[in-house]
Amino acid sequence: MKIVNSLKDNTLLIVPNNMKKQIITEISKLDKMLNVKYISFEDIEKKIYSYDARAIHYLMKKYNYKYDVSKVYLENIRYIEDKIYNNKKLDKLVEMRKELLSKNLIKYSEIDDYQYENIVIYGYTYINNYRKKIIDSLNCKYKIEKVFETEKNINNKIYEFNNIKDEIIYVASKICELIKNGVNISKIKVVVEDNSYYDLINYLFDFFNLKTDIKPKTSLDVTMIGKYFIEHLDKEIEQILDEIKNEFDMNKQNNLLVFNEIIKIINNYEDKSIIKDMIIYDFKNTNINNQTYKNSISIISLYDSLINEDDYIFIMGFNQKIIPFINKDEGFLNDSELSLLGLETSKEKNILEKNALISKIKTINNIIITYKLFDNNNMYLISTLNDELGYEIIKDIDIEYVHSNKYNKINLSMLIDKLVKYSIYDKNLDTLYNNYSDINYLTYDNTYTKINKENLLKYLDNKLILSYTSLSNYYECSYKYYLSNILKLVPYEKTYMTLIGEVFHYILSISLEKEIDFDYEYDNFIKNSDFKIGPKEKFFFNKLKKELLFIIETIKEQYKHTSFNKALYEEKIIIQKMVDDIEVTFMGVIDKLMYKEQNNKKMLSIIDYKTGNTDIKLNNIIYGLDMQLPIYLYLAKNIDEFKDSQIIGFYLQKLLNSEVNKDYNKTYETLKRDKLKLNGYSIADANLLEEFDDSYNKSEVIKSMSTTNDGKFGHYAKILEENSIKKLEEIVEDKIENAIDNIKNANFSINPKIINKYNVSCKFCMFYDVCYVENKDKITLEEKNLDEILKEEVE
Repeated sequence: MKIVNSLKDNTLLIVPNNMKKQIITEISKLDKMLNVKYISFEDIEKKIYSYDARAIHYLMKKYNYKYDVSKVYLENIRYIEDKIYNNKKLDKLVEMRKELLSKNLIKYSEIDDYQYENIVIYGYTYINNYRKKIIDSLNCKYKIEKVFETEKNINNKIYEFNNIKDEIIYVASKICELIKNGVNISKIKVVVEDNSYYDLINYLFDFFNLKTDIKPKTSLDVTMIGKYFIEHLDKEIEQILDEIKNEFDMNKQNNLLVFNEIIKIINNYEDKSIIKDMIIYDFKNTNINNQTYKNSISIISLYDSLINEDDYIFIMGFNQKIIPFINKDEGFLNDSELSLLGLETSKEKNILEKNALISKIKTINNIIITYKLFDNNNMYLISTLNDELGYEIIKDIDIEYVHSNKYNKINLSMLIDKLVKYSIYDKNLDTLYNNYSDINYLTYDNTYTKINKENLLKYLDNKLILSYTSLSNYYECSYKYYLSNILKLVPYEKTYMTLIGEVFHYILSISLEKEIDFDYEYDNFIKNSDFKIGPKEKFFFNKLKKELLFIIETIKEQYKHTSFNKALYEEKIIIQKMVDDIEVTFMGVIDKLMYKEQNNKKMLSIIDYKTGNTDIKLNNIIYGLDMQLPIYLYLAKNIDEFKDSQIIGFYLQKLLNSEVNKDYNKTYETLKRDKLKLNGYSIADANLLEEFDDSYNKSEVIKSMSTTNDGKFGHYAKILEENSIKKLEEIVEDKIENAIDNIKNANFSINPKIINKYNVSCKFCMFYDVCYVENKDKITLEEKNLDEILKEEVE
């Protein structure tokens, strides 16, 4: 490493941040002590010109810019001087610069007087004009030296491959050869300038037992702790952090990592009140590295990586437009504006980068360069750098099948596919088949292989969280539950329908018992959502606003028929218990609990709002399906104040109805109000029911509720005896306990349910192509009549 031998005492070394650690390690091996300070151009630039969150927030509020747009303006202000450019955009930046300076939102500083005898610049492929200005300002005080590695006159080769897979397999094979020949894996580095290679590299390298330092990244906003933080931003920051420490196990490394990243982001903001406008952007643009490997192969970039003389370098994807990257005249500042500022145009930058990369490649002792002709989508050409490098191109390279039995078997299957399906014979087919004739071609067993119970409980941290949705997943198909709720392969996606549900639930929770500023609450909720609201969406939400007003008016009319004088809204219920050292939490939210006290006993009705389709049938509850309404019973009865309450009814209320059937005996408004009636089950006691709905004889509140002339309930009235309601609660509790027992024992077989020849599990399942379900996996059930179920249970 030339730089180590070039350093003198009392030197300031300007070097990229990612090279510092390795240079320090090499210098520590020297026999002499050197006084060296390390700093990067990036660090110097931050000292010369800086801004913080207050400046971003100011531009967002004053100019209605988005977060990232505000950052673009602030980043480009660093190049602006206090003068007239006679250019609209640049002069706007000048005015913005003055404005921000006057409000102390940006800061310019003199370059530090480093008090070093020598300044050495190393590791930068080229130095742009802005950094040249920085160097010029230092030149008057210090002796500045630029150190470059020596170029070698080596006639290297470039290897051409038909596709990206063959290219990666070739590199993996060559790396295996190096390791077998005694090369330390820390000396093997792979240059990848195109991150579309990353997933395939990790996938194919794994066949050769090779690991890379490509780390799977998860943005902060999709972690459990990140989601919790965002969902509770209406609280004080300190309170949210305390709650996170109580809710999540901080002894788990990943939880602690996420928590510390959140703290770093918060600490960037002096004024904590503005964090709410910007936190989501920061969370989405902050990645958490979830996994690291020891003895892994380094994936590096040619542009700013330190390469030693004894390193073995593989440059992959040596294709046009990738190496070098082609800069275009399409940035925030166009080429003419860059020229006015004395900065490189896109064309000049391309020339600089091209020359710098050629020089960098020529300094490498041990190098293998590869490129592809095709991938799944595109055709590629070799990099234009070779026009000047002049390296020999090697084609038709044979892949050696000596480093991975696993890959050889997979490759054999693919070659047989080509022969069988397309009559394409590959010269390697015979060799592979003679060695791996037992690959069981075209056989596949989709049976779930039971995972270790102890490993599962460790993965769950001995905590199990259940809800109606997860319970429904389990009973529809336990493998679906495993993928959705254990492995969490279903990302949460907020849609416009989700937003509609949220705003409806919110407004109904605050508007039924007190007067509110409806327009303000509705518009403010929509405004503060994460969705971009365009003209079409605005029209849609304005239309829904009128619909919601009608719903509120209708529900208030329904209230006139009840003596229930108390209500709880959006009641979150958490039921916790220990099952064999596992902390089980069952949770849910009931939209509305209406009740009254009479004779020292509470009478209770349960209502859940639905903006989508509703289904109240209970026929399949015995199979753990159709349990939504009964689960609300179970939840409500686990609230302390309602443990001994008398259940009067439990209902769904559909808020949005797409169609209204014609009835010439009723007005359109009456038909709409009928659609808003409660749909569910009521107690078969007229005296008790009358307390909740005094119109029950021909109900204005409950769908299909009526009585005949002799006082009996009508044929279509959905009524249940008190002991039947209690049995429903018992069935739900039994199904919850059964699910808990099966989950903790890792029973996740593929077992979709077929009821009356209808597949209730697979139709909308996104994992249908994962499980390869076969007829042998399907469980055929017979739909039962609810009366039969309750009768059996009662008996």
